Amino acid sequence: MRTKARVLQGLGTLLAVGAALFAGVPGAGADDALPVPAPPHLISAVVTGCHAPCAIGQSGDVVLTWEQSPPPSNDVGVDYREYSNDFRLAEVDWMKHDSNTTTVAIPICASDWSRPYCYPAYVDALRGHEVMTVTAFSLAGDPDQGTLRTSAESAHSNGLVPTQG
Repeated sequence: MRTKARVLQGLGTLLAVGAALFAGVPGAGADDALPVPAPPHLISAVVTGCHAPCAIGQSGDVVLTWEQSPPPSNDVGVDYREYSNDFRLAEVDWMKHDSNTTTVAIPICASDWSRPYCYPAYVDALRGHEVMTVTAFSLAGDPDQGTLRTSAESAHSNGLVPTQG
């Protein structure tokens, strides 16, 4: 019985020390939250390479252009996520940044099953006739150093249905 009591006392002490250490971890407080940027403004959405809705066996891209959200401060960047009918897309063929706009080509993978992201839900989510939107989020720190922080996503941009290019 004495051994059991010592083990329980030791566990209690370990938990108390662990809780005290966790409470002092940098980044655990709300003060470290990054500001959420303003939503981007979608300027255009165009289908290229196939006629929307692109049928199985056809390939193409949805090319989106939006006005960039201003960064909340000099040491905080802004990145974006693209959506098709609220389905988050994760792949782009190419991206171009100008002074205040971003343009991306998102592949329609109705015919290219060799790409790893062409799983059935993605194939169904993007055929070129959906409502496209973009969100923004802040990021700061260095992922290689383990210090990368991101904010919550902004509200969705205005929605556009792609026109035929």
